[in-house]
Amino acid sequence: MAAWIFQGNPEKFDLDGYLRADLGTITWVVRQQANKIAVGDTVYIWRSAGKDKEASGIVAECRVASPVAPMPSEPEAAPFWKEPSPDNENRVSLIVLRIASSRQVLKREWLKSDPVLRELRIFKMAQGTNFPLDDDHAARIAILWQRTGVDWTWTEAVAALWAFDVTKGREVSKLPGSPVSKVSLAIGRAITGVYNKLMNFRALDPTDDRDGFPSNADIDREVWHRFYDETTRHIDGRALRDELARLGIHLSEDAPPPVAQPQPNTRPAVGSLEALMEKYETATKQGAYLKLPKTTTVERQEFIRNTLVVAIAQERAKRKCEIPGCTTPSFSTDGGEEFCEVHHIDPLAEGGEDVIENAICLCPLHHREAHHGNRRDALRGIMKKVRIPGTRN
Repeated sequence: MAAWIFQGNPEKFDLDGYLRADLGTITWVVRQQANKIAVGDTVYIWRSAGKDKEASGIVAECRVASPVAPMPSEPEAAPFWKEPSPDNENRVSLIVLRIASSRQVLKREWLKSDPVLRELRIFKMAQGTNFPLDDDHAARIAILWQRTGVDWTWTEAVAALWAFDVTKGREVSKLPGSPVSKVSLAIGRAITGVYNKLMNFRALDPTDDRDGFPSNADIDREVWHRFYDETTRHIDGRALRDELARLGIHLSEDAPPPVAQPQPNTRPAVGSLEALMEKYETATKQGAYLKLPKTTTVERQEFIRNTLVVAIAQERAKRKCEIPGCTTPSFSTDGGEEFCEVHHIDPLAEGGEDVIENAICLCPLHHREAHHGNRRDALRGIMKKVRIPGTRN
């Protein structure tokens, strides 16, 4: 499927209000490339700056739900037009998949300085409405859209520390081919985000008296303390490179960029059962959802775990959940054993070690909560107390 940028002008239309109305399905005027836009295509909604100089850039992701055809603007859009709505123009229906929060907007200035996206058509023909994306541009936007506004991981922070180390004492460039640019492409973060992370490390560096950007992120301090040697007052470059290799981060010029993984529709479905059923029936009639969905091949990185650690953790816990007071019922596997899952208290992806002191048995419910629950940090503190009595949160 193809990917597009559709641009909205806040001087003519209140795009933010329209998206906040939570209509689920919206329509968009098509003035260019009408014969190439197809059902199933991905559309990124671009808000231009306007006179108020709002943050310009990508603010939403949609999926094309109908062929392009002459149609009136839907009545729900009427309050958001600031000038008379064009009547019976070519339009297309779009399912809103995700709307960016303020920290998730892909800002124009970020994309303008990006080593891949600086040649976007919208920068050359800013007055257009519908812009096709070539494959490289679509892939780069997809990974940035997936990771912008999300807390940095151990892997990403380690890569940024490498860039900090190799540029230490020098001016930090954002130009293509620079360490900042290499890291940006390797981890799927915006150039500006990588530069800011270097400034976070500068603020932590006691040997650099230049101003940095103070950070409240625990991951920055954890990565810094893992690789900064207080005795020599230097970053352990060899250990840093070894960790990058372990994590599969390649910073050569010809290293393949990360690929955005298929994401479910992250736009929450809210409302009464009747309202949800109405949305479902409308989307079904428009052919927006497939009853027999297509498949995709997903590439992902997995750690090669020590099977001894898994076996010892299971036997030590007698295959029971080790969260105190857990009453979640279990079930038996085909082999007749009670099912439990071995979890790393400090995750491997955050530099946690694959050792029995860092392993604990959990029931499926607590295991999911440890990864996705809103009290997962408190749960990690409980697990540490179980594994190492007397540990403080």
